[in-house]
Amino acid sequence: MNAIVKNLIIIVLIFVFVSSIFAFFNPQGLKKENQISLSQAVLDINQGKVKGITVSGDLVYLVYANGGKSTSQKETGVALNDNLKALGADPEKLKTVDFKVEPEKSGFLGWLFPLSIILPILIFVIFFWMIFRQARAGAGQTFNFLKAPAKLFGDGKGTAEAEKITFKDIAGLEEAKEEIEEVVDFLKNP
Repeated sequence: MNAIVKNLIIIVLIFVFVSSIFAFFNPQGLKKENQISLSQAVLDINQGKVKGITVSGDLVYLVYANGGKSTSQKETGVALNDNLKALGADPEKLKTVDFKVEPEKSGFLGWLFPLSIILPILIFVIFFWMIFRQARAGAGQTFNFLKAPAKLFGDGKGTAEAEKITFKDIAGLEEAKEEIEEVVDFLKNP
C-alpha cells in the first residue's frame, strides 16, 4: 500500500477515535434529567409542585413533591433568588421550598473543556508535522542512490584465500566492461 494512503487512513482513524471520545463524554449527552427552562421552574414553584432546589454553579436541580426531578439553568453571575423573583416567583411559595447550595461539580468533565481546545490543536500539529516529514523525506529521496555505501566482498584479511573478482567473471555488455576498465585504469594511473 502506498505510504501516503496508509498515513491518510491512520489520520482519519485518529479523527474518528477522538470524535467518538468527545461524543461519548459530551456533558449535554450525560444529563439524564428532564431539562426545563427557568420560567417553567417558576411556574412549578408558584403551583406548589417543587419541594426542594439544589444550586451547583449555574445549574439548578429541582426536586418535585411527587418524587420527580428536573434540571434548569440560571443566569451567570446573578443569584438564583433574584432570577426567580425577576421571573415572577411568589415569595410565599419560595419560603416553602428547601434550598441547598453545593460546590460546582467538575470532576472529569471539568477537564473536558480545556481538553476540547488543546486536543484538536495537538492533532492538527501532529497532522501537519507528518505531512512536512513526508514531504521532506520525498524531496530527500531523489538523489539517495548517490549515497549508497560500497559493498565489500570477502573479509579482506587473506587476499590469497579471498576469491578475486575480475572483469572476466562479469557477464554483460562488452562496451560497458570496456568503459569500466578505462575508469579503473584511470584510477590506478591518473
